[in-house]
Amino acid sequence: GYASVYLGSMQSVLQQAQQFVLAEKLQEAQIDGAIQDNLIKAQQVLIAMKELELKTKALELEAYKLLHIVPAELEQLQKQTDIAERGMVEQELTGAKQRLILDEEKETSDLNQILLATEETIKEAQLLDVIKGTDVKERQVVLQEDESAKQLLILDEQKVKLQEEIKQAYVDRIIKDKQATKLGLDLVTKTVNTTPEGVYTPKYEEA
Repeated sequence: GYASVYLGSMQSVLQQAQQFVLAEKLQEAQIDGAIQDNLIKAQQVLIAMKELELKTKALELEAYKLLHIVPAELEQLQKQTDIAERGMVEQELTGAKQRLILDEEKETSDLNQILLATEETIKEAQLLDVIKGTDVKERQVVLQEDESAKQLLILDEQKVKLQEEIKQAYVDRIIKDKQATKLGLDLVTKTVNTTPEGVYTPKYEEA
């Protein structure tokens, strides 16, 4: 009866006490968890703030670079680029000048070769003219010699003809003299102071 009720009451009290203790421990655990969670969140916030600070400094550094270092580097790079471009332009100009010099030298060489060839052609033409002139002179000499030979032949013929005419005249004279003597018609001159008077007899000589 009473004992059972009392035991039941005690068990109920013990259960309530245990529940209270468990609830209290649970609450304490929850509080500790909340505190730990808040501490973790605080650490995360601190970390985030540090990261933000670092990022801010990095951005400030980048901004400084963009404002000061990068323009200087760009200016230096531009100068180097300008120097390199001027060097390339100078090299191109030097190459162009050298090509022009080589072209001029080649043109001069070609012109000299043309002049030499022209001089050779002129010399050959002059030599041909000399040879032609020599041939003409030789032909003229031959013609003159032929003309002289013809004239000599003509003179020889005339001389022979004249000699033949003289001989014929001589023969005709002898015949006439002999005929005149035979006929007593000769008119020869009597010799003077000769005894007896002789008759002049002409002497004939071969021409």
